[in-house]
Amino acid sequence: MVDDDRDGHALEGRALYRDRERRGVGDDADAFKTRTGVLGSVKSFLARGGQRTRATPERTAASAGVIANVPRGAVRETSVPIVNRKYTSSDTAYGRDAGSGLSRLFGGGYESWLGLLALLFTAFVGGWIIKDAILANTKDKSGLQRIVAKRWNERTLVFPIDGVDKAGRRALFDVVVLTKEYGWVKGSTTELERGDKRLSAEDIENEVLAPQLREGLGSARELIAVGLASQEGEIEREVQRGGLRAARIAQWVQGTVDQSIPMWTLNLGRYLEPCADCEDADTSWQRPFIVIAVRKADDGTNIGEALHMALSDKQNLPAPERYSTFALSRFSK
Repeated sequence: MVDDDRDGHALEGRALYRDRERRGVGDDADAFKTRTGVLGSVKSFLARGGQRTRATPERTAASAGVIANVPRGAVRETSVPIVNRKYTSSDTAYGRDAGSGLSRLFGGGYESWLGLLALLFTAFVGGWIIKDAILANTKDKSGLQRIVAKRWNERTLVFPIDGVDKAGRRALFDVVVLTKEYGWVKGSTTELERGDKRLSAEDIENEVLAPQLREGLGSARELIAVGLASQEGEIEREVQRGGLRAARIAQWVQGTVDQSIPMWTLNLGRYLEPCADCEDADTSWQRPFIVIAVRKADDGTNIGEALHMALSDKQNLPAPERYSTFALSRFSK
């Protein structure tokens, strides 16, 4: 039945064309023929229930021939309404394939792009929420950040931090601290203790400057020996004591690493603000043994500024605001 309809429409079109040609219509007859043939194809298409015929090389060539024979000035693009959508001869396979996935998710056309934008916005906001939640878990009620430590051995903790100088140049640091059993003998600038026992030179060599610490510091770009004093005593005297302790640590460490690694000393002076919440089972910030390794730094970074920023507002590190001074200087024997 479908083929009979199509043949009938074609015969009707040819009859009309011959009649118009006899009457001298000319090019209009060709255009009318084309429109009549298209109309027959549309009716045949609708008779098939709106199913599109699969393209074949033969059909493609035939279609090209029909379009090529359309007289100059005739409209070549046609549109056929199918389920409230229009398909034109300018449609491409790429466009249909690209839109099909979005159409299945969000609907067609304009709704597809709105759905995609909403999805991207939701992912962006969700990422920020997750980041804030992670940071919130590392801060106490006062807003100070708590740094999670790594271990080089059972008595050496490493706190990775980073900071920027006033020009925005970044540096990465490892703050290396011995556990709270180790620290400076009260009032001394040359002796360390473990609990109540003073450490000998051999003890310092084997326990403080253990192989793991030497290996970890040996890969640093630069090293900073940190000296500080507990809250007892006058500030001026304790600042002096902190400077001497920093120099002593620099001497010990420099003898165990490559001599080409630049060495600094950082004098924090006296511990001004006792912080019970800053102490834990492993660390104490009254008179600890501290060395800072500079891991990476942008060219031209002001190490002092970047380190000051990196240590600030930290709950479980020697934050500069809790000490009397912050004096960084080059170490030389």
